[in-house]
Amino acid sequence: MNTFAWTFQGGKIRIIKSLVSVAGNVATTIRPEQGKRWIVMSLRLHIVADANAANRIARPTITDGTSTMLQLVENTAAIVANETKDVEWLSGQSYGESDGVGGNLLMVGTFPNVLLDYYSSLRLILTIVNGLAGDTYDYYLTVLEVEI
Repeated sequence: MNTFAWTFQGGKIRIIKSLVSVAGNVATTIRPEQGKRWIVMSLRLHIVADANAANRIARPTITDGTSTMLQLVENTAAIVANETKDVEWLSGQSYGESDGVGGNLLMVGTFPNVLLDYYSSLRLILTIVNGLAGDTYDYYLTVLEVEI
């Protein structure tokens, strides 16, 4: 059995982003490719709500495919009809939710240092609670990536 000790935050910085906008009522599963291991540094969702009334909440979770292992802090200020917001989580940062410049950025909270790799069953699931088919979101995930 091989042992891997990640004693420093080394690796190659990689940004994984959606190639096309995802419908607001569709969950996205993200995991490393074969032979890769990640530490997530940040996650940003760009959410565009359509004209239909609903309170959209961004809910990223870490799952093993069956059970939720960890649910990240949700945005408490709902994204409502005709609103566009960026919702962000940063690794190693701890702060309360606040609006950024122009009120378009919700800094939600900390992304925990969770190792994700192809061979484990852990993966990141992005969900917009109350998301509608007319809504869209794009994601930008910054990771440190190493070969395993």
